[in-house]
Amino acid sequence: MPVGTDNRKPGPPDGLPRIAGLLVASAAAGEGKTVVASAIARSLRLDGRNVEVFLPVATGCRPDRDGLVSDSADMLAAWSESRQTLAEISPVRLASPVVPAIASAIGGPAVDIGVVFDAWRRLAARAECVIVEAPGSIICPITEDFSTLNLAECLGLPVVLVVRAEVGSLERALLAAQAARSAGLVLAGCVLNRYRADSVSDEPVEDTLRGLPGLLERLAGLKTLALVPDDPANDVRAARLAKSARFAIDQVPWGDIMGQGRAARGE
Repeated sequence: MPVGTDNRKPGPPDGLPRIAGLLVASAAAGEGKTVVASAIARSLRLDGRNVEVFLPVATGCRPDRDGLVSDSADMLAAWSESRQTLAEISPVRLASPVVPAIASAIGGPAVDIGVVFDAWRRLAARAECVIVEAPGSIICPITEDFSTLNLAECLGLPVVLVVRAEVGSLERALLAAQAARSAGLVLAGCVLNRYRADSVSDEPVEDTLRGLPGLLERLAGLKTLALVPDDPANDVRAARLAKSARFAIDQVPWGDIMGQGRAARGE
């Protein structure tokens, strides 16, 4: 059965712990999840939370003498001040820069979801809350029968959808929100990334982007939680997080949003 066609399968494994947190996913690949997830984790840490980070499956990893290293995991670790090793933050690492299911299909190692869940159990025992960066988009196939939608269901975390502010983003966000809700997930809202506030008012395309937050709320039911500016100082490979991104994310009461997600699940 194709990924995502049966949202009831698989359910959470027996004994998989629940913990407060958020799953940062995206409407499509390349929307800027790592920047947003790192900034959220930093904000929670500054708020006095015992926060950890988790990147269950990382692709496009670079070789190192100790194995494959994920730049995204490195950035998450730096800005959350994580006490975990990079291997614990990202238990499954693949060299190919494509979605995990494709990486496995073209000769890479098969993704073992059991390894992901084992790492989650260890993580849940040592943290108050966790920020999870989803592999790929919200509908990304991790294996041929397990997607990011299934992962979100198993971990029981509300979803923060990262949407890059550009032409075409509205359609992607609508589809992503529909997929998440069809799977029974709690959508906390969205973060508009690489948003330009200096748009020229007489340009129709720029006017559309300026009105994107309102359109997302009216058409997709997605509240815009933050507008992260388009800032070249954000650099995942160098683990740099721009002051503008930090400021935008710090304005959001992430602790309250995590609590709302738990309330929606009846916890």
